[in-house]
Amino acid sequence: MVFKKTSSWKACYDEENDRYTAETGGGMAYDLYEITKDIFDQLNSKIPNREAMSLICQGRHLYMSVNDRCGPPYHIIFDRNYRELCPWASIVVAEDSKEVHFDGDPIA
Repeated sequence: MVFKKTSSWKACYDEENDRYTAETGGGMAYDLYEITKDIFDQLNSKIPNREAMSLICQGRHLYMSVNDRCGPPYHIIFDRNYRELCPWASIVVAEDSKEVHFDGDPIA
């Protein structure tokens, strides 16, 4: 696997499956995306994080977790296979509104 990253995002090229994926955020907002080779090729640590995250967000949204204190924490799964698509990712799962911690897989 080939990685590119900063403190705000991380992108991966999985050579075995010829797949490009990326994660953004952490803590209050965390997202996983499937991205294109073109997006991956444009990502580097020299471009501003805002620009990199804008590129990543053009990809296919796989998963999101939000705990922004504007309401109860929640997560949305756009693709059930997000773990298989991003086995490298450090997936952040928001606590539910009863402050129960998930074991890291909200659909298990």
